[in-house]
Amino acid sequence: MENAKPRSMFGLLGTFSFSLTDLQKYQEFSKDKNPVHNTGVVFGIQLMARIEGLIERKLNLNVTGKYTYYFLEKVMVGEEISVYLSDNQQFEVWSFNKKIGEGVFEHE
Repeated sequence: MENAKPRSMFGLLGTFSFSLTDLQKYQEFSKDKNPVHNTGVVFGIQLMARIEGLIERKLNLNVTGKYTYYFLEKVMVGEEISVYLSDNQQFEVWSFNKKIGEGVFEHE
């Protein structure tokens, strides 16, 4: 398979990934012992916290907003995640050449 780029029509906001240490620290903090995370699956709330922080830092927002989002695929430790943002407060989450999530946010 060729190395395809994401096909989002939105502008790239940023990229990140999670390490095994990130996952373990979050598991210790949250006390969430769901065994699926022992396989390297990132916590959904951990993923959204990173996305929300990225959006709020890049847009210089001082107040946390309201987010609605849907994830279509799980995220694994080490996957490079790209977040794309539109002009009308929609965002998409991509891994490799596949959209794995989408959502909208509201800020006052």
